[in-house]
Amino acid sequence: MSGFVRHPRFVKFISLTLIVASFIVASAGSPGYGASSQSSPVVQRGVPLTNTSAGSGTQVDRVDMLTSSFGYGVAANDTFYPTRWVDLVRTSNAGSSWTMQSALPYQSFHQSGGELVPTINFVSRMVGYVSSEGTVPGALFMTINGGITWSKVSTPGVAPTFMATSSALAVVSDICVHPHQDSDFNLCPNVLSLYRVGATTPWRSVRIPRTSNIANRNAQLFAMPSPNSFVISEGDPGGGGEHSRLSLSETSNAGITWRHVDDPCAGLGSDQLVTFNSRAWLLSCFLGIGMNQGIGNLWRTSNGGASWSRVLHGDEEATTLVPSGNQRILFGEVAGATGGIVFSTDGGAKWTRTDIDGQGGAPESLSTIGPTGAIDVVIGNLMYRTRNGRNWTALPELPAGTYKGLSICSPRDGVTAVISTKLVKNIPGSSPIIFTNRGTRNCYLDAAPIVRAVNDTSRDPVGPPAQMTYEQSDFVILKAHGGRANAMLGISPASEWGPSSRCVPKIATGVTISFGSPGLFFDKLRVPTRVCTRFATVSIIEVLPGMSTHFKIT
Repeated sequence: MSGFVRHPRFVKFISLTLIVASFIVASAGSPGYGASSQSSPVVQRGVPLTNTSAGSGTQVDRVDMLTSSFGYGVAANDTFYPTRWVDLVRTSNAGSSWTMQSALPYQSFHQSGGELVPTINFVSRMVGYVSSEGTVPGALFMTINGGITWSKVSTPGVAPTFMATSSALAVVSDICVHPHQDSDFNLCPNVLSLYRVGATTPWRSVRIPRTSNIANRNAQLFAMPSPNSFVISEGDPGGGGEHSRLSLSETSNAGITWRHVDDPCAGLGSDQLVTFNSRAWLLSCFLGIGMNQGIGNLWRTSNGGASWSRVLHGDEEATTLVPSGNQRILFGEVAGATGGIVFSTDGGAKWTRTDIDGQGGAPESLSTIGPTGAIDVVIGNLMYRTRNGRNWTALPELPAGTYKGLSICSPRDGVTAVISTKLVKNIPGSSPIIFTNRGTRNCYLDAAPIVRAVNDTSRDPVGPPAQMTYEQSDFVILKAHGGRANAMLGISPASEWGPSSRCVPKIATGVTISFGSPGLFFDKLRVPTRVCTRFATVSIIEVLPGMSTHFKIT
């Protein structure tokens, strides 16, 4: 698979007025839970989002913040391929908690026979868009009442890519005879369509002329420098070690005329164009060689692409750029398993890296909050928040909901979690954790809990939480009157890291194990351990029912 990832982004225009519509848009026809149903589920707005609201393993996968505290998110039960309905959620406290808003239209997350997590883009509290991105055939939906109802945006072609402001929507789509056949799809003519807010059909659609000798069109809307100015990228993105053949085109009069824009990325490939105004742009180049690794560069222009200067920066990993609210910080979310966030305060020449969760933290979504803050959604893990770009704090995990009519197991109901005094054979520092339900009611446990090494007097964490598994496992039911489950806990002592300026040792005397409130457990470590506070020092293998033999103890 190519490491090339194209993420068109832009700086949102400030909403000057709150759009108030005098009509109600009917909710788009959308199947319910499971791919075969055709009726959307009923969502109780304002109800807190839990870890089972969209099915077991529910988490927030996309975030789009509008203010320093208010924003929207997408909740699904799987990071990559949801098997239940996907929902719109909202927060009023910068991601510390979420409430249900509505079920998203089925076609926004179901395309070409499979499910995906869609992209959201809100331009005000009321007006927003949800898209299946550049898939074929693709779908784009709009709301004018904060996601309560949705209507499908009609596009001339397939695979729509879009950008929006508080007053307008622009979409580029491909006019294809046989859109599912690559040989036809890559040669499709491209159309720019412009919409007024609240309209589902365009007031103007113009064919985009060819401004270069690029044979493979495959156009995408790349940037929106001003309300009437649009930049598209077209061509073959390359990747897997193969060089790209890409070209940029720009219109400054809403598509009436177009001009070719020199692309300094040449064969590397234009990955992303960030526009700060109609003239000041930052172009990111990336040639993927696989697994999100490759060669990257940054180029800057102050005259709308007439000339470019290279920023002294080169990446080895695919990175999506997101400017802060005041444009003084340039965040970069690093793709791939290594993940993490990089940030620059000098326009991209120098970067500082933050591993977020101590192990990298491959980001799925990053949205800026306030002038210099951001929320990072880590794939298969927690969300993290910063107010200054440097210091990141893990946000609370979702509270526990019900599973098959059962509540989460908790100490107050007679459930215990005990770290065994015996070690796991051939795995240094690893011990079994035994969960026992001595209560009178059945309950359940999440197979991938959040675990932290702590100081047992204050129970303050002494490092990042254990990394959760990417694949959400089934929940485990713990039967009353003695039902058991088990997991394997590992602690990495500071001595394993060797000399490191990033290792700040601290004594861990216990661990907390959280399955979502109120399922919070604490236990002392058999032997207090010096751990690095800046690395993830805890590892945990999923909770399994009974007394499993998936490990041997000495």
